[in-house]
Amino acid sequence: MSAATISPLLSLSPELSAALQERIERSLRGIAIAGKDVNEDPTVIIDFRRTVPVTDYGSYKPFVAKFFSRPCKQSELENLLAPGLPSFIAISSSTTGNKPKLFAKYPRGWSNTPPSFATLSHPT
Repeated sequence: MSAATISPLLSLSPELSAALQERIERSLRGIAIAGKDVNEDPTVIIDFRRTVPVTDYGSYKPFVAKFFSRPCKQSELENLLAPGLPSFIAISSSTTGNKPKLFAKYPRGWSNTPPSFATLSHPT
């Protein structure tokens, strides 16, 4: 991490950081992991945190940019950030920076992915 990069957790107040950590742990306990009892085995959460670190938007920006590359190939987008193709690309409100951020939004069931996704164009 460069000196110019601020860790999302370090930029939060202690109260917000503790609330975020509790929410993450509560969410992780709801995830089924083959052969492990998340509620009984504390190493599951430790292993998850070591394998999937907290990241910021910059980590995902190159992947989101692929949705707007030309030519836009469905084979390069499918299963890029989650199973299937996203339903749409959401735009943030720019409250944490000077530019809006783009996010791929996937359907919960993943079966309703529009087949014509590759024809979408970048918003202006």
